Amino acid sequence: MNFIRRHYEKVILGAVLIFLVIAVALMFFLVDKQARDMAEKRGTITSKPTKPLPPLDLSAGEKILERLNKGVTVTLSAPPNNLFSPVVWRRYPDGRREKLERMVEGPSALKVVKITPLYMTISFDSVDTATTNYLVVVNNPAATTRSQQRVARYVQVGAKTDYFMVKAVEGDPLNPTGLVIELQESGETITIKTNSPFRRISGYMVDLRYEPERRSWLNRRVGQSIVIEGEEYTISAINQIATDEYEIVLSSRASGKKHVIKYKAGS
Repeated sequence: MNFIRRHYEKVILGAVLIFLVIAVALMFFLVDKQARDMAEKRGTITSKPTKPLPPLDLSAGEKILERLNKGVTVTLSAPPNNLFSPVVWRRYPDGRREKLERMVEGPSALKVVKITPLYMTISFDSVDTATTNYLVVVNNPAATTRSQQRVARYVQVGAKTDYFMVKAVEGDPLNPTGLVIELQESGETITIKTNSPFRRISGYMVDLRYEPERRSWLNRRVGQSIVIEGEEYTISAINQIATDEYEIVLSSRASGKKHVIKYKAGS
């Protein structure tokens, strides 16, 4: 007993150490057993056949993407949308009212009804035997002034006019069969006879129709004017651009802005 009393602390410490050794041994055993149990359970779970997942339904998203790729076109012009372009009603001097659904007015609404060619002729009329002067008559309906539309002038060989120069006389100078002349515009040399005048297209005249005001202009030529919606326009040019195709150029008297109207014969 005296031994225990003197060494009881060592006895207790030894017992604790023995207990700890047993606990550590048991711990290693339990950890190993737990690991084996977990591995067994994992194998049991993973060895079971798995059911494949159903395919994802992406149809809703694909439809949205398709709509985004196509885009949306918003039409705000009239017609058919009149939110920002209200329909205009026009009242004419005769009291008639008309709904302008398409809002087409001004020179862009002008229609060409007909194009008529204008022919310039140069003819040898007669000879003044006393002075050996030759009377040549030029008819040019395309000229912008009346004084230029018909010009009759006595000329001699070598004389020049606005239209031609006399190069030579064919036959007897007092009774010639024709005159050889050179055209000033093109430099072309031609022969005119008393019964065979020279003839070519020198311009055009046009018939126009403006439906919004139900107005027509007939036989209009270059230099003449028309009035559309209270604004005056001058016909600046009537040109043939291809076979049976023409363009009419209108110039605003107020602003100088030019408007080109295309026309194809037979269309």
